[in-house]
Amino acid sequence: MSELFDLVSLRSTWAATPTIVVRVNPTNLEGEIVVDTEFVKGSQKIWLHPDDIEEWGEVLEALDGEEIGCWMEAASRTVLTIEWDEEHDDGYIWVTIKDRVGGCLPTLRVRVEPDQYWLDDQFDRLARFREVSPKLSGAQ
Repeated sequence: MSELFDLVSLRSTWAATPTIVVRVNPTNLEGEIVVDTEFVKGSQKIWLHPDDIEEWGEVLEALDGEEIGCWMEAASRTVLTIEWDEEHDDGYIWVTIKDRVGGCLPTLRVRVEPDQYWLDDQFDRLARFREVSPKLSGAQ
């Protein structure tokens, strides 16, 4: 079994938390969303499709254009939304995780202050994930 790969890693520069990490097994695309804040800690299992990985690339492109990015919105499951904090033009982002699986439908919104290169890091993570995933490289 392959190790989980941190496809998404959003971490604040000013503290150990909040952090939002999406860990995915490159072999079978199963993984989890992990949230760690001073107030809330938890994880949610996810099952991805190769199209979801391509959609993550589109989300990053939207964010690079200073737009809102929603990942996994089309499916009836957990949705990850990232948007720039326009109220305080200070480099912060808002990350919203909305669980549409199960009965209670919880939503968590976290403000994160990533470093100035966070978006480049996400593009690099996506490129590395595409290289190591047999489901994306055609070596199935």
